[in-house]
Amino acid sequence: MKYFVVVCALLVLVSAVSLGQVWKKGDFVASVNSEAWTLSEGKGERIHKYIVNFDKAYANPPSVVVMLNGFDASNDDTEGTKKNAATRLALVTEQVTKGGFVIKVKTWGDSKLNAVWGSWVAYGK
Repeated sequence: MKYFVVVCALLVLVSAVSLGQVWKKGDFVASVNSEAWTLSEGKGERIHKYIVNFDKAYANPPSVVVMLNGFDASNDDTEGTKKNAATRLALVTEQVTKGGFVIKVKTWGDSKLNAVWGSWVAYGK
């Protein structure tokens, strides 16, 4: 099984190179120190947008994958006491263009997010 996964990964890489795919990757961090961060306060749906600009534009909008590497959340209420709360977090990409895209970090309910960090990969021609 291990060799099958390695062979599949090599086939994907070889086919991407042979088809002229351009791959770009990067990391992102968004937190309470980011401008307009509201995910650590309030209730209901809250969204933070992180803008990624490519150093060189693609010929056409690429495909983009975003991955969550970690997050910092709190289950304290406004008085600082612990409560039994769920952590709700969604990461999606939107507004993908030749020159970049937006990572949308979303939470809802009474979740309190202090930071999220992750990686992204873009590929296309």
